[in-house]
Amino acid sequence: MPFMHEITFTMDVEDPRPNDSLQRRYPYVTRQVLSFLNELNIKGTFFCVG
Repeated sequence: MPFMHEITFTMDVEDPRPNDSLQRRYPYVTRQVLSFLNELNIKGTFFCVG
Protein backbone atom coordinates (compact mmCIF):
# COMPACT_ATOMS: atom_id res chain seq x y z
CA MET A 1 0.00 0.00 0.00
CA PRO A 2 1.48 3.41 -0.93
CA PHE A 3 2.30 5.87 1.81
CA MET A 4 -0.52 8.42 2.04
CA HIS A 5 -0.16 12.01 3.19
CA GLU A 6 -3.05 14.02 4.50
CA ILE A 7 -3.13 17.66 3.52
CA THR A 8 -5.26 20.23 5.25
CA PHE A 9 -5.40 23.81 4.10
CA THR A 10 -7.61 26.83 4.36
CA MET A 11 -8.02 29.67 1.94
CA ASP A 12 -9.79 32.91 2.76
CA VAL A 13 -11.30 34.21 -0.44
CA GLU A 14 -11.14 37.91 0.31
CA ASP A 15 -9.68 40.86 -1.52
CA PRO A 16 -9.71 44.05 0.50
CA ARG A 17 -9.01 47.02 -1.76
CA PRO A 18 -8.81 50.68 -0.84
CA ASN A 19 -11.35 51.48 -3.58
CA ASP A 20 -13.45 49.75 -6.23
CA SER A 21 -11.43 51.13 -9.14
CA LEU A 22 -8.63 48.58 -8.54
CA GLN A 23 -8.86 45.19 -10.23
CA ARG A 24 -9.97 42.28 -8.08
CA ARG A 25 -7.18 39.78 -7.40
CA TYR A 26 -9.03 36.83 -5.90
CA PRO A 27 -10.38 35.34 -9.17
CA TYR A 28 -6.86 34.97 -10.60
CA VAL A 29 -5.30 33.72 -7.36
CA THR A 30 -8.13 31.24 -6.76
CA ARG A 31 -7.71 29.81 -10.29
CA GLN A 32 -3.96 29.45 -9.70
CA VAL A 33 -4.51 27.56 -6.44
CA LEU A 34 -7.14 25.30 -8.03
CA SER A 35 -4.82 24.55 -10.95
CA PHE A 36 -1.98 23.66 -8.58
CA LEU A 37 -4.22 21.37 -6.52
CA ASN A 38 -5.54 19.73 -9.68
CA GLU A 39 -2.02 18.97 -10.90
CA LEU A 40 -1.34 17.15 -7.63
CA ASN A 41 -4.79 15.50 -7.60
CA ILE A 42 -5.60 17.12 -4.25
CA LYS A 43 -9.23 17.66 -3.33
CA GLY A 44 -10.38 20.28 -0.91
CA THR A 45 -13.24 22.42 0.27
CA PHE A 46 -13.38 26.18 -0.06
CA PHE A 47 -15.59 28.33 2.12
CA CYS A 48 -16.53 31.80 0.87
CA VAL A 49 -18.43 34.39 2.86
CA GLY A 50 -21.06 36.05 0.70
